[in-house]
Amino acid sequence: MAIIEDYAAIAAEMRRIKAERAQARDDAKAELSDARSERLWRQSFADARLRREPGDRAYRARRA
Repeated sequence: MAIIEDYAAIAAEMRRIKAERAQARDDAKAELSDARSERLWRQSFADARLRREPGDRAYRARRA
């Protein structure tokens, strides 16, 4: 019976390690997604600023 108990312990440890790796992978994906979203958000404002024409009121206010 000791062999079966050892196998069960090893299997439980392998499941724990697999779950930890999956959690680390999910955390990394979420962090990458957050960074990508922030970069895209900042880029959209930069693009909007570049699209403004010199006759635009906001453009003139920034230059004043």
